[in-house]
Amino acid sequence: MKKYLSLILALCLPALLGGCGAVPLPMPESPTPPPAADTEEITYEVSTDPYEQTVTAEDGTTLMVIDFQIPHLQAYANGALIEDPSTPAQEQAMDRVHTFNENFDQWRESNSSEENISFVKDLYRDMPEMFSEDHMAPLSEELTYTCYRTGTLISIAADYYSYLGGAHPNTVYFAWNYDLDSGMFLTISELAADPQTFTLAVADMIEVQAEEQIASTPELEGRS
Repeated sequence: MKKYLSLILALCLPALLGGCGAVPLPMPESPTPPPAADTEEITYEVSTDPYEQTVTAEDGTTLMVIDFQIPHLQAYANGALIEDPSTPAQEQAMDRVHTFNENFDQWRESNSSEENISFVKDLYRDMPEMFSEDHMAPLSEELTYTCYRTGTLISIAADYYSYLGGAHPNTVYFAWNYDLDSGMFLTISELAADPQTFTLAVADMIEVQAEEQIASTPELEGRS
């Protein structure tokens, strides 16, 4: 009897499996790949590094006020200010920053402020009455700027104003163009396809602006 039961089970088992369908065994899961390293996003921002100095005489009289608003470049990695670079991208960014900032540090150091301070002190020693309140305001030097950004190009347009006595103050205009891709300041020959045409166009524009200023200023009417 046991033999017949064993035979029946042996014959029925394949039929049952065929009717139900084969059940696949679960495959082992593939190892999860490690997450890709985050790509650093390097960004730049121009802020202002103020330099202020008040020059006084020994008796406390204010002789001169110096107020320079110096452009200052900073770099960020994923929104965090880079102070101690830890990756090649951060080191490159800081090279860009140092090149930019050193240019304006050199401008400030090469400016004639020390000579002007010496001149003002000598002037006060020889003619103190010139610094009375009813004669003239304290002498001054100022630098202000406007920053423009187009892609990776940073343009700085600066106004340098100085009044060191005399009939009128003086104003000098400066312009710098800095390329973040190359980490270099660009010259006119690098900015313009035809430097000569570009220079002539700038000269024409200056002449037009001078004529407009004369026309809008009654006391300058008739001058050219």
